[in-house]
Amino acid sequence: MKHILFRATVFTVVLLCLGGSVLAQGPVKVDWKGGFHTHDKNRDGKIDRGEFQEWMVDSFFQRDTHHKGYLVFGDVKDVMSAEKFKSYDKNGEGKLRLQEFLNAAFQDFERMDVNKDGMLGIEEIENYITLSRRVMSWGIVGPGKSSVVAKQVADRCIVQHQ
Repeated sequence: MKHILFRATVFTVVLLCLGGSVLAQGPVKVDWKGGFHTHDKNRDGKIDRGEFQEWMVDSFFQRDTHHKGYLVFGDVKDVMSAEKFKSYDKNGEGKLRLQEFLNAAFQDFERMDVNKDGMLGIEEIENYITLSRRVMSWGIVGPGKSSVVAKQVADRCIVQHQ
């Protein structure tokens, strides 16, 4: 049985990356299935790395409501803790540039791709989101929460899910 790495960022990155339309003054509307179907260009029911990258680039620019070319914590505070934002901000400038955003997204791609075929099916994403929400509901992940405990709990859950 393979052990899949899982961090407390699962839920936040999934919401951030797989979210649908963004309202400038409201919360993110999560319509990841709509995004999945929109970006499944060859209609094979799977999202390959190229389709995923296009999806994530679109998601980045949907979040960048002021067209700055980067995301600040205020752009993602509804789905990401300050701690996680800082961990993604590799150069420490308080901004997530597109490349930093994509690096984080592709880390999650690898975690979601349970069968390691280089593509994501709806079931893989759905299972990932379900597990992430379960961990979030336990109150150990979120703004101001430590990711260490969440990672340990989530690691155990993923191993049990396989």
